[in-house]
Parts: sequence; structure tokens; C-alpha cells
Amino acid sequence: MAGSSELSYCADLVRRHDRDRFLTVLFAPAERREALFALSAFHVEVAKTRESVSDAPLGAIRLQWWREAIEEAFGRDTVRRHAVVRPLTVAIREHGLSRVHFDRLIDARMADLEDAPPPSMGVLEAYAEGTAASLVWSAIEILMGEPSDAAQA
Repeated sequence: MAGSSELSYCADLVRRHDRDRFLTVLFAPAERREALFALSAFHVEVAKTRESVSDAPLGAIRLQWWREAIEEAFGRDTVRRHAVVRPLTVAIREHGLSRVHFDRLIDARMADLEDAPPPSMGVLEAYAEGTAASLVWSAIEILMGEPSDAAQA
């Protein structure tokens, strides 16, 4: 962070929308915090899709936008000019984050666009794995400095 009383855009977004995660990141080593805030800000942006749109097709478009932004972050020199995409791209590239976790998180968030509750406990568990666990695996990669695919094997 730039200063003790000055937060980055991502840190402020997380502070405003996910206070518990914001406080948790403050316990991380200082040199890893901005990457964790960028990851958490991505999560906030994707998680608020349902509340940000008036109908499911618009939500699907928004999630597709994020899917494309992640694709760019993993594969192109240039990325979208967005206050979360740019620092997230830095985190992805500096920490060698695994794309599978981002794809799973976005795929799981598609369920948020449905009006019906999960039809079974298995579907609910898969949703939790795709959303919360995917985020945690990426955070572990940032904190441990190695891809979590090996940790899951």
C-alpha cells in the first residue's frame, strides 16, 4: 500500500465490500498484500454480478467480460484498462497464479444468475468449491510462492 492511511483502489474496494477479507489480508506479509487485494477485488467484482444487473443475460455478458479479461491477463502483453484488471494481471504474472482457479470461480458464479436454489447438496458443495475454494487456492499461491496445482494432487 502506498502509505499507512492511503489504500490502493483494490484494497479500498475490498474494505468497502468484503470487510472480513480486507482485515484478513492485513495479516499477510506486506509484500504480498497488494496481490491479495487484487485477487480479492476480482472476487468482489465477480461476486456482485447478480446484484449489478437487471437480468441473467446481462450477468452472463458481465461474467464473459471477466473471462476475457482473465484470458488477456494470462496470455497477452496488453490488458484491459480497468482498476482491478491491471493489478490482478500483475499478481497473476508475478506469482505464477493458476488459471484454472479463475475459470472455476467464474463458471461457478454463473449459478448466481439462476433464480432457483441449488437442487441438491452436491450442487451446493460444487458451488462452494468453485467460488470460495478457488479463491483460497489462489491466495495460497500468492502466499506460498508456488502454484497450488501440486498442492491439490
